[in-house]
Amino acid sequence: MFSKRNEVNGFPYVEFREHPVVNFKNKKGTLFDISTEEFPTFTPDFTKDGYFNQQQYCICLINKTLAFSSIQLLRFLGYQSSQLIAPTQWLEDFSALLRLNQNNPFIKAHQNKLNLVRSIVLDKFNQLTGRNSQEPKAIFFAELNKDKRFSIVTLKEEVKAKKDLDAKRFLLLRRRTDYLQEITADESASFIKAIDMELTFWEDTKNFNHEKKKSKGITFKESAKELANIFRQLKEIKNKDGDLVFEGSTSDYSRLIVSNFSKVGGELFTENSIRRYLSDYKSKKGSNDTKGLDANFNLEKE
Repeated sequence: MFSKRNEVNGFPYVEFREHPVVNFKNKKGTLFDISTEEFPTFTPDFTKDGYFNQQQYCICLINKTLAFSSIQLLRFLGYQSSQLIAPTQWLEDFSALLRLNQNNPFIKAHQNKLNLVRSIVLDKFNQLTGRNSQEPKAIFFAELNKDKRFSIVTLKEEVKAKKDLDAKRFLLLRRRTDYLQEITADESASFIKAIDMELTFWEDTKNFNHEKKKSKGITFKESAKELANIFRQLKEIKNKDGDLVFEGSTSDYSRLIVSNFSKVGGELFTENSIRRYLSDYKSKKGSNDTKGLDANFNLEKE
């Protein structure tokens, strides 16, 4: 946000009683730690002439908070408060800093975000002091509701659009992790419970389809290679006019086989293996490996 030296030199600041920071030269900070890493002209330990540089701290603090989403900002305030002896005093200082810079031209461009930051800081202060303010809460949850990633209705539509069960499961797990990382690390949250129900549903669906295939499939007593060989030759059957009587890709045939045939005992053939054998036979056409089925059919056109 601060790209020119004069933007830094003329920046109004307040004196924070507490100011937890990380020296990025000595330690890799987290997303919610305050450091001077983005400001090459600042000292890594925030000191100047042996004293803590409050101006550098205030600049880094505002620069970081204005880059956060509302959800990240709430977690940031919680993280900072956990490091403080008097978190309410720090929040008062932060609120004073925001008021002091509300007309700063370099911050005013972010006026909407500044208003949101001030509201959430006030909400955190009220939470710690036992006061009640509904307006900041309303602003926060309005922002949360804008993030459609964490709407179970929207998520179910996204999942439904995925054709593969593994892709559905991956999407649900990814969104579950995002929520726990970005919103709250609470496994009992209603969104997490809803995702877990969806995961159970799709896992049951997968098991149901697997059992369905096992119970209704045709048992083939030979190897996957021989089964693929039979279908490879079926693919090449032609009528009297020399036209192929079957049309379909290797993938189509692979899915057809694994959906309808199983090994002795009910174990399913794997689609990758069948597809590989079909492709191998295509490349070895005419070799001894492709013999074995007399496909001399007398096909008449109606």
